[in-house]
Amino acid sequence: MSKIKNLGMAQAVIAHEHVQVNQTMFGMCEKAVYTPTGSRIKADKCYCTPEVGSRIEALANCPSDKLVAAVRNIGTVTPQEITGTLVEFCKSDDNRFVAIQEFRYGDFRYNPVSPAMFFEGPDAVTVSEIFK
Repeated sequence: MSKIKNLGMAQAVIAHEHVQVNQTMFGMCEKAVYTPTGSRIKADKCYCTPEVGSRIEALANCPSDKLVAAVRNIGTVTPQEITGTLVEFCKSDDNRFVAIQEFRYGDFRYNPVSPAMFFEGPDAVTVSEIFK
């Protein structure tokens, strides 16, 4: 489990209109909440194969009516040992909010390949199936 502020997509998540991040204990602890439902948001990251990363990247332009098929195509992301593809994600406890961003290794660091993608409501519930 990671802190949201330690993610590469931290600024995008914190700036989202339905996310509220509160710092406590002099900034040592943080609590992020999806405001429409009051559900806590947890952040994490996992390494995956380049093929899975490309499929996740394709979600950025996927219309809602094709989202279920795209998620089935990805399947459940199985964390790998350290690879050249890193996926950061934030997910609310009720699965009504999901944020995802893919990074690839190059020039001695992980660089963003896709913009931060946000899913809310039924779309988020569908996309949350990727990260069980």
